[in-house]
Amino acid sequence: MKKFINITGFIFLSIVYSSLVFAGTVQLPINPMSYIDNGNGTVTDNNTGLMWQQQDDGNTYNWYQASGTYDASYNPTSQDVCGELTTGSYTDWRLPAIKELISIVDNLKVSIDNHLRMTS
Repeated sequence: MKKFINITGFIFLSIVYSSLVFAGTVQLPINPMSYIDNGNGTVTDNNTGLMWQQQDDGNTYNWYQASGTYDASYNPTSQDVCGELTTGSYTDWRLPAIKELISIVDNLKVSIDNHLRMTS
């Protein structure tokens, strides 16, 4: 089972994805969102079988820190948030691919929010 970390970068992807949804360039999934609370800080997506961290830790990380990628300006200490995470007794967390992250976007909410911003 694949496991993913929930980070604030999701917000950026949600904005990009909501623009695509509103423009009609992304096909919305057929299956309604459905998750199982595993009772250990994780949830499993019933549609994809992917496991996600249920809640973030309240901190903001950039991509370099979340992925453990060294960068002199953005991650000089080589912090590896995913690599150091233990949630639900799992230690093999990673950042999701774009397609995997898109699978958890609430299309109705994103579309409505985007429409309200564009008409305000």
